[in-house]
Amino acid sequence: MVQNGSVTKVMIIFLAITLVSSSFTAFSTPAFATGSSTFIDAFVSAGSGGLDLPKNLVFGPDGNLYVLSYLNDKVKRYDGTTGAFIDTFVASGSGGLDRPQGLVFGPDGNLYVTSQNTHEVLRYNGTSGVFIDVFVSAGLSFPQESIFGPDGNLYVTSYFSDEVTRYDGISGSFIDIFISAGSGGLDAPQGLEFGPDGNLYVASQNTDQVLRYDGISGSFIDAFVSSGLHNAKDIVFGPDGHLYGIDNQHSHVERYDGATGVKIDRFVSGGMGGISSPQGLVFGPDDNLYVTSQNTNEILRFEGPLVLTILHQ
Repeated sequence: MVQNGSVTKVMIIFLAITLVSSSFTAFSTPAFATGSSTFIDAFVSAGSGGLDLPKNLVFGPDGNLYVLSYLNDKVKRYDGTTGAFIDTFVASGSGGLDRPQGLVFGPDGNLYVTSQNTHEVLRYNGTSGVFIDVFVSAGLSFPQESIFGPDGNLYVTSYFSDEVTRYDGISGSFIDIFISAGSGGLDAPQGLEFGPDGNLYVASQNTDQVLRYDGISGSFIDAFVSSGLHNAKDIVFGPDGHLYGIDNQHSHVERYDGATGVKIDRFVSGGMGGISSPQGLVFGPDDNLYVTSQNTNEILRFEGPLVLTILHQ
């Protein structure tokens, strides 16, 4: 483009390069490419450490990967760099854990796990995995996933009551039903995520949608993803600012514009790398995407959104 009589050259490249010295000052800005991801590897191999029906996963403060092993009621820990099994971080049934669905590290550094069949959120020491207490004991019906909000409180999806409940982030005391039953058509809520805009996004499994709610009041805003995310499970905002969601029915991971909700592309296609019945997803410290493949008892790693460097001269 022409600006003030001089020509500005814009070059988009895939890897950073060394600029040849010139009479102009050079600078760069980041951008992200679109298009399907590339399978890297089975980061956690099938059944490693006794992994049995992996549900959700999270990278901990120590940089390692923690995975829910649903059928044996455990939390497994894997090396965050190599994927090698380290240990069973939470022992089978510890604290009454029964069919774990979601896990999150809290501001206090401890691990919070939703126990589906006991309708509770259990708290474990974030260093040792030792059971601390039943953090949430009331107001849930088949809890799925949880997240600490910008206000420091804990938000939990309650599957059978079609609600999102809020609890004090320090005491675990019930605060309120943040999203009321069926608000905006919410039906069987699964994953939830606070977006860059401060609002709360919730996967509505039975309507194949992602619904958006006001992050302060819980009022329904809109169907951010209005259709097509079949048997919606986990959702996450990526390093590119876009929303990634699991289409469990077809074993896809779809990518949606983080501002508009318009579908960008199919980031991971069913069967890629052997993926089958994905449940949870998370971006790692390396910006790659890690996905639980429930039917193969693996954690699969896919190349994250490709970073482009835009050089201005």
